[in-house]
Amino acid sequence: MKTVHRSCVVLLLWGALLAGCSVARVTVPPPTGDEVTILVPGYRGSFLVTEGPEPERAWLTVGQALSRGERTLALPFPGQRPVPSYGPLRPDGPMTQLSAFFISVDAYRSFMEFGREKLPGFVPFSYDWRKDIRESAGALCERIEQLVAEGGGKRKVNIVAHSMGGW
Repeated sequence: MKTVHRSCVVLLLWGALLAGCSVARVTVPPPTGDEVTILVPGYRGSFLVTEGPEPERAWLTVGQALSRGERTLALPFPGQRPVPSYGPLRPDGPMTQLSAFFISVDAYRSFMEFGREKLPGFVPFSYDWRKDIRESAGALCERIEQLVAEGGGKRKVNIVAHSMGGW
């Protein structure tokens, strides 16, 4: 009976821990002016969410950090046996911070807050780090071209890249 009681207490504590998890979001206004600074995070440094009207976070949640997970993030390949997966995913901003009660892990949140306040026209860029890096580089080039065009064709672009984000 004591074992059952302890198991229930442990399950309740884990449930409370996971229920108290949060992910910080940093709001960044659209860039203005003749200069922008783009943050390109490193490998696994972008959140990934499912596509659709109500996106579900697939990478990274605190629950995933504490377990192996039940669904794979791996991209499908020919001949692969069926495995539970999230389906198509898209990037959803640089990883900011994960918090669960008294534990907090800061990834890019503090830099994004600094960039928003101190860097000209700060723009975070996120990418699906599971895909071919050339595809991500192409998406970054398209974003740079868009930002330059929005600035009348004469906008200066600074890039702050971390880890594999520095290619």
